[in-house]
Amino acid sequence: MKKYVLNHVLFTMKNVFFMVAFIVAISSIQAQVQNDGVLHVADNGFIFIESGVVTFGTSSATTTSKTAPYAVTDGKIILGAAATFSTDGSNTKFVNGYAETRNTTATLLAIGASTIYAPIQVTAATNTSGVRAAYFNTAPLTAYAGGLDISVTALANTEYWIAKGENAVVTLSWRAASNLTSILTSPVGLTIVGYKSGKWEAIASDLDVTSVFGGTSTLSGSGSITTNAAVDLSLYEAFAIGEKNQSLSNTDFGISTVAVVLNNNTLSATSSSLIKSITLYDLTGRVIATHNAINAASFTAPFYNAQGIYIAKIHFENGALSTQKLINTK
Repeated sequence: MKKYVLNHVLFTMKNVFFMVAFIVAISSIQAQVQNDGVLHVADNGFIFIESGVVTFGTSSATTTSKTAPYAVTDGKIILGAAATFSTDGSNTKFVNGYAETRNTTATLLAIGASTIYAPIQVTAATNTSGVRAAYFNTAPLTAYAGGLDISVTALANTEYWIAKGENAVVTLSWRAASNLTSILTSPVGLTIVGYKSGKWEAIASDLDVTSVFGGTSTLSGSGSITTNAAVDLSLYEAFAIGEKNQSLSNTDFGISTVAVVLNNNTLSATSSSLIKSITLYDLTGRVIATHNAINAASFTAPFYNAQGIYIAKIHFENGALSTQKLINTK
């Protein structure tokens, strides 16, 4: 099999339909890659970009064969450890199909469908076999109709993602058209959910203050949310955004007791489990304060913010998560 490597050049693709044999023959490209026309990677085909930046023209169409569930025969556009997608994704500036990264640092996969740019960011634990993902603008409860686990009360029923490969921290994005406000009135219950063993279940995750789109995450606009730890992607058939069941007691999350209080310009927390971190949000979802590496069952810190209602997310050393509403009366 021949392997062509282009060094330090602009590789531009215009009005090209790549068949399987040709895709495999040019498996490695080391260059700045730009698609200004039509590019399709068929079954059993791939393009591997060893280094550089992949960009998209204003009227490009970049697709791969795409099935749900994922099949190893699906076409892929693969980024090497030194390659990235450009961050100007919008309208048609993305891959409608499977994109993959072989990097172990946070990598944005510029994917979408139709005219929807819906990137996913992944941080792989290792780079042995990479992480690949595709976006589907289809109702997740239609594609995966098993129902909701007790940990989930609702799904944003417009879209889902498939991600396979190495264990990875996962970031999902949303847009105004995702209509998150139809299931949430505040960011408190926002969570990534995964389809596992016939049910959609909540995966511990936090709202990104600065989203993968570059601005502040808002429910009515655009934003993103990230899992708290690497996810075993082999366990989940698909991922979506939803609302976690906030009526579950602390014991349901493996915590016997936990109390967080705002009083006299002081934040205090006590628990029977070791507290890892505490993050406080206002009701718009803006992060007010973050305290990391606590590693203790009790904690105090100054809190000089205005009177009002705040949301505390408490992460524990055992991996559990608790959410509490706080009222600061000064």
